[in-house]
Amino acid sequence: MDQKLGKAAQAGGDIDNMYAILTLDPLLLETINQNPFSQTPLHGVVLADQASFTVELLNLKP
Repeated sequence: MDQKLGKAAQAGGDIDNMYAILTLDPLLLETINQNPFSQTPLHGVVLADQASFTVELLNLKP
């Protein structure tokens, strides 16, 4: 998982920070699928119990 996005998810689900990260790397959610993974940003926000952040991620990448 992208470290910055993971930290934003686990640090209270800061949605504004998520969009700031995605502004710097607009293809971040697309490139995550290109690598074998053990944990995606979605896994991180669910584990951190951040419902609003989870919904926002699902809206961006259904």
